[in-house]
Amino acid sequence: MSQTQLNARRVILPYLATMVVLNILLQLGIAATGNRIDLTAALMTAVVAVVYALYHWRRRHALSQIRFGRLVAHLCGFITVNLGFHIHAAVLIVGNEEAIRGDANFPIDDQWFGVLFGMFVIWGVGLLIHLTASIASRGFEDLHA
Repeated sequence: MSQTQLNARRVILPYLATMVVLNILLQLGIAATGNRIDLTAALMTAVVAVVYALYHWRRRHALSQIRFGRLVAHLCGFITVNLGFHIHAAVLIVGNEEAIRGDANFPIDDQWFGVLFGMFVIWGVGLLIHLTASIASRGFEDLHA
């Protein structure tokens, strides 16, 4: 793709649309299997993670030529995945669904807690580091790989 054709609309917007669709399907899949965060949910999430990783690998050079391109692509993954799980959890909580209820010692199911807080915090720290590096490099990340 030539330099004049590289822009966020052409490079990142289709990826965002793909991630939105994949995450809707992920959450529908979790709902169809009883709203449990189990091996099936983990495998479905892994499919989304593979698409995320492949996109970042295959488009790394194009993304590095768009100001804040890699950061925006990172944000697209972070937001679509985490927002999907948080919306799903909110619906379960409002509906007082058993799948998200914890026990007498912990108010939320431990698997849901892991996706809602563990994944969000660990990925969020990585995103914060990426944000800092992107700002320091004025939005362009030089990738010689």
